[in-house]
Amino acid sequence: RQYFFLAGYKIVLSRSLNIVLEPSIIINLDDSLNFKERGTYKPMLKLYMDAFCVGSYLHDYNNLTLFFQYKFPKIYIGTLVDFPRDVPFFKRDLTVEIAAGFNFGNVNKTAGSRYQW
Repeated sequence: RQYFFLAGYKIVLSRSLNIVLEPSIIINLDDSLNFKERGTYKPMLKLYMDAFCVGSYLHDYNNLTLFFQYKFPKIYIGTLVDFPRDVPFFKRDLTVEIAAGFNFGNVNKTAGSRYQW
């Protein structure tokens, strides 16, 4: 059994341009609750620019992961690319994932929801 905890903070860089920076950390634990293992902590950084999001996180310390996401009114579309850190990326196959999601909730924007995804 695994447990995932996500903690972060959104920093508004520009209200007029709707730019938000979100540093966060994912803590991945199992039943042993081993807090000393390096793979337990996965730092993440996201930059939101209105309907676009770009970010990176270290889920594996041997790879650098970049992701991009765009938010339409009812649809989210994104991609994730995993670059190896120990060899040049053209010598090893890259991991590329494409994702799509649907928002089944209310899409009306309010003053408080402009910084939410």
